[in-house]
Amino acid sequence: MRFAATGVINTIVGLAAIAFGQIVLSLSPYLSNALGYAAGLTCSYAFNSRWTFRAGAGSSARLIRFVIAFALAYGANSALLYVLLTAGAPWLLAQTAALLTYSVLFFVLCKFVVFRQPAGRPSAPAQRM
Repeated sequence: MRFAATGVINTIVGLAAIAFGQIVLSLSPYLSNALGYAAGLTCSYAFNSRWTFRAGAGSSARLIRFVIAFALAYGANSALLYVLLTAGAPWLLAQTAALLTYSVLFFVLCKFVVFRQPAGRPSAPAQRM
């Protein structure tokens, strides 16, 4: 539920930035997509690290894993966006499908790679945001 709540916040911020980039700034769908994900990345790390997965204070290794997980999920997002737009899908439908792909992949990577807890070690208490 916490990942979903964090995802909702990031989705709202990301979609708003995507729409702003594409509609107001007249950026391409790809640049708008990058703008949207850049807008939510810092917020995502803070919420997921401290609240969603209760991983406590971060480390440089965790931050690197987070950035790699993001890059992999974003790569899948961008590839699907390209395929759907090339196939003639409307931009909003393409962005939505790409976003869902990103969300599922990113959750799996965060849960099992980025914020994994070593066996026998309880997670740190959640910090209020």
